[in-house]
Amino acid sequence: MSKSVVRVYLLLFIAAIAVWLYNSNLDFYYGRGGNFPSFLENWPVSSRLLLLNLTSNIFYAFIALGLLIEFFNPKIEIKRQRNKFLAGLGILLVANALMVGWNNTLFSGNLYYLIDTVIYGLGFGLMFLFMSPQKTLGLSVVLWARLIEVGGFFIGYFFMPAVLSMWPEGYTLGHFARGPAFMFTNYFFWTDYITAVGSLIGVIILLKKFNFSKFWMSSFFIGAIIVGYNIARALIKA
Repeated sequence: MSKSVVRVYLLLFIAAIAVWLYNSNLDFYYGRGGNFPSFLENWPVSSRLLLLNLTSNIFYAFIALGLLIEFFNPKIEIKRQRNKFLAGLGILLVANALMVGWNNTLFSGNLYYLIDTVIYGLGFGLMFLFMSPQKTLGLSVVLWARLIEVGGFFIGYFFMPAVLSMWPEGYTLGHFARGPAFMFTNYFFWTDYITAVGSLIGVIILLKKFNFSKFWMSSFFIGAIIVGYNIARALIKA
């Protein structure tokens, strides 16, 4: 019974990521959507999709791959989380995801605004709160992909240029382009921030539990920040 419940959880997590990938690729293909950078409007479709999938969607794809590997031989057990801090992170992520989903009518069928916050909030939140993962190839792929994603995409690509007021209007999400003062008082930033930082801390706890080296965790995290920041700089100068 426990393995069946875990497989349902994994399938729903994978399906949600697949929906996100499908919709985001359609938006970039047709050049539409509130999160579509205006400077890409004149780019060839193939270049748009290549940029999207190399800077953002590649992380979703790796996480989905790790979940799929885990699906065939799940080593996640359903049990009460004894680590109170990790359980608290789970509650925070789930609550944030439900609030965002409710406020943006995601649960009424509108799969557009902040769906990624809901996916990761529920996906990682439930894992931290109700499950006891074991070290496996699939979960290792999931955790390392999320570690690099938060470092490279959220912190390096979005957050650091935003704090330095480098993003021009139309080049990225509006709350990042309008400067730090606006960013830190914006609902969209804080909902993303809670999910990004909360899931990052939980991922680090699990990686340490699985005895991964602190040196390599730090190296990959810092390296991802540097790469993400330089990709942003290159786009801003283009």
